[in-house]
Amino acid sequence: MCLFVNKQEARRAAKKAYDVAKVDERVNRAVAAANRAANAARVASVKAVQNQMHRNINKSIPIPIVWGYQLQLLLK
Repeated sequence: MCLFVNKQEARRAAKKAYDVAKVDERVNRAVAAANRAANAARVASVKAVQNQMHRNINKSIPIPIVWGYQLQLLLK
């Protein structure tokens, strides 16, 4: 009887260990997904700031428009 009880306890312990490993894998996947989302958010925010800076620079730098005679002089 004692041997039978020990086998049952060993099986339960093995099942618990297996379940813990499955939970650990799920946690690792969740952490990896959270890290990917955080990195994507950082990249998006940096791009947004860069685009805003480029828009502000383009608004502040006047682009001269050359017509007629002045354009012919530039093309020579």
